[in-house]
Amino acid sequence: MKLLTVVLTGILMLGACGSMAEKKGNVKLFNDKYLMVVADSVNVREKPDINSKVVTQLDITYLVDFLSKSDLEYKSKTVSGYWVYIDTGIIDLTVDKNNSIKGWVVSTFLADSGKFKRVNKFKRCLIDGWIGDSKTYYDINTDGSFITKKQDYETDIISTYNGYLYQYGRVVIAVDEIDGKELFYINENNDLCSRHGNYDGTQLCSKDVK
Repeated sequence: MKLLTVVLTGILMLGACGSMAEKKGNVKLFNDKYLMVVADSVNVREKPDINSKVVTQLDITYLVDFLSKSDLEYKSKTVSGYWVYIDTGIIDLTVDKNNSIKGWVVSTFLADSGKFKRVNKFKRCLIDGWIGDSKTYYDINTDGSFITKKQDYETDIISTYNGYLYQYGRVVIAVDEIDGKELFYINENNDLCSRHGNYDGTQLCSKDVK
């Protein structure tokens, strides 16, 4: 199936080492019209029914456009939530080249900006490597603060900035002092990994610092 991912204008295109977020201090990290996927391989269904056809799947940290919320509730042994209608921003060229895929997702697997809280306890770790042509460096402290280095590719000057982590579930957003934002997720090994895969399909993940 040929799929084309459309970049939604105005979206923050941004989870981490095991952490505990603050109980207060919510921050608006992306536009209210968007929701972030906070679980792996989330099914988007044609109708608000668990037995309905799956029209596509979404990865953790993906941003979708919120369209509406139904009164239909879904409950299982591990999941409880309401069905939410979303626009994925993905176009299936074999079905409709002009309109993106829309469908239903259980609200448990989505989060708005207000659910993210600043982290105040974290394990010490370091992300240092390349994603394609982009250098990524985050030195993360136990209080959820970090230092990041960014290179100006025109001048080769490397600048250092401070920042803080904000978390909901397994998704973490790093926000630096110049309002730069980067998305990470917590993998099965409890490491912090960049949402952006490398050219060879590998992920850049954190290493513990003692």
